[in-house]
Amino acid sequence: MTISVIQLLGAYLVTQLTFLPKIIIYLLSTGAGIIAWVALWPPLDSILYEWSPYRQIKLRYQQLQSAQIEITLPESNE
Repeated sequence: MTISVIQLLGAYLVTQLTFLPKIIIYLLSTGAGIIAWVALWPPLDSILYEWSPYRQIKLRYQQLQSAQIEITLPESNE
């Protein structure tokens, strides 16, 4: 995800280049923006659409964390 944010920043910085023709700047910045959004989509997809299973797992771990554990030793028949 960090790489995608860096790519978005790069796309913005490309627009600030003044020595290139405008069409080249447009193509580079648009291409970098598309690549960044494609790279960002899987993490965003899991946050937006697949959060329910992660929430259930988190709740189960919280239940296990608060569970009381009782250890009993078997009685010896000696």
